[in-house]
Amino acid sequence: MCRLSFIILLFLTQTLTAFAQSPHGKNFTMDCAKCHNASGWTFNAKKTKFNHDTTGFALSGQHRNINCKTCHTTLNFKKGSPNCASCHTDLHNNTVGKDCARCHSTQNWIVSNITKLHEETSFPLTGVHATIDCKKCHQSETNVRFNPIGLECKDCHTKDFKAAVNPNHQKLNLSTDCASCHTATPNWKPAKFLEHDKFYPLTGAHATIAKDCEKCHINGNFNNTPTECVGCHKTDFNQTANPNHPKLNLSTDCASCHTTKPSWNPASFPVHDNFYPLTGAHKSIANNCVECHKGNYKNTSNDCNSCHNTAFNKTTNPNHKAIGISPDCASCHSTNPGWSPARFDSHNNFYPLTGGHTTIRCNDCHKGSYKNTPTDCNACHNTNYQKTVNPSHQAFGFSTECSSCHTTNPSWRPARFDAHNNFFPLTGAHASVSCQECHKGGNYKNTPKDCNSCHNAAYKTAKSPEHAAMGLSTDCASCHTTNPGWKPSTFNHNVFYPLTGGHAVVASNCASCHKGDVKNTPKDCNACHNDNFKRSVNPNHNTLNLSTDCASCHTTNPSWRPTSFNHNNFFPLTGGHAVIASNCASCHKGDVKSTPKDCASCHTNAFNAATNPNHAAAGFSKDCASCHTTNPGWRPSTFNHNNYYPLTGAHANIANNCTACHAGGRFKGTPTDCNSCHSNAYNGAANPNHAVSGFSRDCASCHTTNPGWRPANFNHNNFFPLTGAHTSTTCTACHIGGRFKGTPTDCNSCHSNAYNGAANPNHTVSGFSRDCASCHTTNPGWRPANFNHNNFFPLTGAHTSTTCTACHVGGRFKGTPTDCNSCHSNAYNGAANPNHTNINLSRDCASCHTTNPSWRPSTFNHNNHFPLVGAHARIASNCTQCHAGGNFSRSSCVDCHSGDYNRASPNHAASGFPTNCTQCHSQNAWKPANWNHDAMFPIYSGKHRGKWNSCTDCHTNSANYAVFSCFKCHSKTETDKEHKGKSGYIYESNACYSCHPRGDS
Repeated sequence: MCRLSFIILLFLTQTLTAFAQSPHGKNFTMDCAKCHNASGWTFNAKKTKFNHDTTGFALSGQHRNINCKTCHTTLNFKKGSPNCASCHTDLHNNTVGKDCARCHSTQNWIVSNITKLHEETSFPLTGVHATIDCKKCHQSETNVRFNPIGLECKDCHTKDFKAAVNPNHQKLNLSTDCASCHTATPNWKPAKFLEHDKFYPLTGAHATIAKDCEKCHINGNFNNTPTECVGCHKTDFNQTANPNHPKLNLSTDCASCHTTKPSWNPASFPVHDNFYPLTGAHKSIANNCVECHKGNYKNTSNDCNSCHNTAFNKTTNPNHKAIGISPDCASCHSTNPGWSPARFDSHNNFYPLTGGHTTIRCNDCHKGSYKNTPTDCNACHNTNYQKTVNPSHQAFGFSTECSSCHTTNPSWRPARFDAHNNFFPLTGAHASVSCQECHKGGNYKNTPKDCNSCHNAAYKTAKSPEHAAMGLSTDCASCHTTNPGWKPSTFNHNVFYPLTGGHAVVASNCASCHKGDVKNTPKDCNACHNDNFKRSVNPNHNTLNLSTDCASCHTTNPSWRPTSFNHNNFFPLTGGHAVIASNCASCHKGDVKSTPKDCASCHTNAFNAATNPNHAAAGFSKDCASCHTTNPGWRPSTFNHNNYYPLTGAHANIANNCTACHAGGRFKGTPTDCNSCHSNAYNGAANPNHAVSGFSRDCASCHTTNPGWRPANFNHNNFFPLTGAHTSTTCTACHIGGRFKGTPTDCNSCHSNAYNGAANPNHTVSGFSRDCASCHTTNPGWRPANFNHNNFFPLTGAHTSTTCTACHVGGRFKGTPTDCNSCHSNAYNGAANPNHTNINLSRDCASCHTTNPSWRPSTFNHNNHFPLVGAHARIASNCTQCHAGGNFSRSSCVDCHSGDYNRASPNHAASGFPTNCTQCHSQNAWKPANWNHDAMFPIYSGKHRGKWNSCTDCHTNSANYAVFSCFKCHSKTETDKEHKGKSGYIYESNACYSCHPRGDS
C-alpha cells in the first residue's frame, strides 16, 4: 500500500513538472527538489540542498544571514544583480566609485585599509595624516561623501595657521607653507626657527645657552616668551634662601640688585628700610648686619622681643614678665639708647585712672609691687567702708563695691543710692520727702515698709468714710495711690458685692447693710432678707421649704418682681400632671424641698392594684414611663415583647400563652437563652447525639425557631472545609468515638503516619513542612502533588537540568543555601578572564551572569563603576586600553592620563592644575577646555573685565601659568605714584597679588 502511494506521488510530481510553468522564469532549469519537498513549496534555508555558490555569487559574511527576499524581490532569480549598487544605496554620492568591495568586506562596513587605498590617489597618507578621521579633511553634511580636496598645506591647515599661538603665526607673518618649518609628524614637531635675533638678542650669560632653546622656551612653548628677568629666573628667585626672596617679597626684577654676570655677584640691597627702618640705637649698627642677622638673612625677626628678650626678662622695676607687660618694647619705649624715656600708656587696660585716682602716686596703690595689685574698691577703701556711720554701710549690709553709689571724685561726693527701689519704691508723694521723714533720726536700718507704720494717724482721723469705725483695711494701697492728698482714691463696691436693682437704691446708705461694721458683712440673700422670706405667703416659702437663696427665683428689682419658678427645670408637667399643676400640695405635701421625681413614689398604689397584667406578680418595672405616658387613665400603654425577646417561628405560635415561658405568670428574670427552655430536647437528641458530640447548647447556632427543629443547618465548612478525599470520609474517621469537640484541624494530627512513611522524597530527612497543604490538595492518593521550587528558589537556565542532589547533598533539602557563592565558589575562584578574585568582583554571580549554561551571556555594567561616555565610549570594547595587564583597580583620571597631564601645554604640573581632568575637560576630547579663572582672579568680572585680549597679556610663561606679570598694563611710574607712603610696597607682581587678590583697589 505504501509503495502504491509513492508511485502515485511520483507520477503526479512528474505530471505537474511537465505541464506547470516555473515561477522562476522560462530559462530556470534547477531541480525543484533542491529547495522544495513533496509536502509543499515552502522553502527552508536550513534543509535546502541548494548551493548559492553555483550561481557565480558566493554568499559570505552578512550575505549568509539575510532573507532571500531582501535581494530577490521577485521569484525570477535571474533578475537579481551581483552589483553592490543594485542593493546598497551609494551613500558616498559617486565620490569613491560604485564598487563597495574596494573598501568594504561582506562582514561589515568598517574600512580597515584606508592608508593603502589613499596610496592610489595623488596624496599618500604619511605621518599624522595616516591616523586622523577621514571627515577631518573630507567634510560634508553626511560625513561619508569624499569630494576631492586641495593638496597644499593651507587647504586644510589655514585654521591651524590662524589659531597657532605658540608662536602666533599670523602676528609674526610666518609662511603659510607648513612644510617650511614642519614635517608631517604629530603635534607639528620637530620644527625649526632661524630668525631668533629678530625677536630677542642673546648676550652676556644668555649667550652660553643660545643653542639650548628649552632653557627659555619651556616644553617647546614659544608663545610670548618673557623678556624680563623673572620670566626665566623665577625658580632661582624662589629657591634663594639667604635671604629668602619670595618670603621677603623682594622685587623680581633681578637687575634691581644683580648684574647679568654669572653667579649673581656682585649684589646690593638698597631697600632695607622698606622692611625694617634703622633708627635710634639700631642706626648705630646699620653697617654691622651680623649683629641682627647672625649671618642668616632667612626669617630674621623684626619684633623687639626676638633681640631684647633677655633685657625684658631681667627688668625688675617693674617686673615686666611677672605683671604680663607686652614684650613689644615699642609699646612703652622708643629706639633711643638706655630705654629712656619710657611710658605706660596701657594702664587703663589694667585699671582706668579717673577722678581722685589721677592725682595719686603709683606707690600709693602699688606699694612698690606692680604684681597682682587688686582692682576692686574694697581692697583699698575697706577702712573708709567700715568707718562710715551715716549711714552705717556695714550695718545695712551695703555692697563693698564703692562704685555702686560713688564716683571716683574726691571726698566721696556726690553720692547716690540707686538701689532704694530695691528696698522700697519711691513714687508719688514718697518721691518728694526727705530721707529723715521716714528714716527717723538717721536710722536707715529696719525702716518699716507697710503703710500703717507711717500713716496710722491719718487712718484714725479719716472721716469720709470713717475708716476705723468701718473696719477698713489699714493697707492704704488697697484704695489709695502714693499721690499727695490721698487723691484720687478708689473703692469698687462691685469687687465685694455688685449693687444693682433695689441694692443700688441704698448704695449711699452704707449703714443699711453694714450696720456700722464694713468688715465681715455677709453677702448671702437670707442674711438681710430672712424676715421677707418668713412673711411670704404666696406661696408660703417657709411652708414649702423653698430655698432661702432669693436669687434662685428673684432679681434685685424692688418689690421682688418679676419672679420666676420654672417647674420644668425640676419636673416637666405634662398629661395628667398638667391637670394638677396649680395644686402644688397634691405632690409636694407641704414640702417643696426633696419632693421625689420617680413614678413609684406617687403611683405605688396604682402599680400594686394593677391586675391586667398583675404588675407586682409579673415583676414589672415600677418605672411607669417604661410602658406608660402621662396621659390620664394610663392609656395608651405599650409593651413591645421584641424589645426583650423576638417571637418568631414556634415562639410566635405561643405568643398569647405567656405562661408557657413565664411560668406562674412571673415575667421578671425569664431567661432568653435556648438551653433554659430546650435542655430536655438537647439531651434527648440522638442523631447526632448532641451531648456526646459536645455541640453547642445554643440551639440557634444550627436551628431556626421553625417547629420540629427543621430545617437544621450544620455547615461543616465553617469549622473545616470538606473537599477531595475528606468528602468521602466517615465522621468517626476524624471524630473518634463520635466526639466532635476539640477535633484538630491541622494536617499532621491525622496524617503524621503518612508523612513519616513518605520515601520519595523522604519528608522527615528533607525537613519538609508538616503542613500537608503546602504541597498537596485533598485529592485521594496525595496526587497531584505540588512543590513549587520557585517559591524557595527559581529554577531557570542551567538550574533546570541539574539533579536535586547536586544542590541538596545527601538528599537534605532543609537549610540548602540560596546564594550563588555557596555552590559556585570554585567557579569564581577559577575564573581567569577576568580574574574575579584579583579584581574583587562581587561573589553574587547574578550581578553579572544569568543562569544560562557556561555563564554566557554575561553582563558588566561599567557605568556602575565608571560611566563610559565620549572618548571613553569609543574604547568600551578594548578593556586593556585602560586595564593594562588585567588591572581593574584604576578609578581616577590621572591613573590613565598622567602622561597627558605631564605633557600638557600649558605645563599643568608646574602651574599646579588639579589632576582631576573633569574639572576643566569633558570626556569627548581635551578641547574645548573650561577653566574658571574668576575663582582664582576675576577677569570676566570686576575691574579687569574687558581689559585683556589673550592669556599671554598676564601669563608671560606659557609653559607655567603660575608665572604672571601685572606690568604690561600697570607701569612702575603709575604704580609707585598710587602706592606712595604705603608701608611694605614693592613693585613686584606677586606682591600686587598678595594685596589685591580680587583685582580691586
